Amino acid sequence: GPNQWGWMVECGSSYFYELDLDSLTWTSLPALPANRFSVGVATIGNVLYVVGGDGCPPWPTSETCDYPAKSNNDTFSFDTTAGAGGSWVTRSPVPLKVVSFVGEVSGKLYAIGRN
Repeated sequence: GPNQWGWMVECGSSYFYELDLDSLTWTSLPALPANRFSVGVATIGNVLYVVGGDGCPPWPTSETCDYPAKSNNDTFSFDTTAGAGGSWVTRSPVPLKVVSFVGEVSGKLYAIGRN
């Protein structure tokens, strides 16, 4: 239901899609292992990395929650060459409580944030 300000607050999403630029059609891919929003995303080669992001604390009976959202330091990777047959891999968590930016330089993943 709505939070104290009357807003419906979604707890993030785990949906994952690929856009074929030739046909302009979207294909559903394996869901992210956890619902997240405001994630950091970068690629190294054909591997997509999703780092951090916010999600809600566990709520046993609701799809929505009140703020504050829970920050996460999870790191997940997905080999995009596998397409719909691929799966997410849980990597070492980033040692930050809030991830503000993720990028790649020379084959290394960088995360900026705060503790």
